[in-house]
Amino acid sequence: MPGHRYINDNIYLGVKQGTGGASSRVTGDIDISKNFRLRGEVGADGKTKAGAFFEKEY
Repeated sequence: MPGHRYINDNIYLGVKQGTGGASSRVTGDIDISKNFRLRGEVGADGKTKAGAFFEKEY
């Protein structure tokens, strides 16, 4: 996917282009373990988001 890439096996960075200049954002994921991930996001407007995610496949 253009604008997205893995820095190493556990760190993923991406750029999401919005419809306007202020709606673009940079995202980053860090895989802590197979099922646990930290995610952060910074928008061009300066707004930030962060979260922790647990994912399990059954």
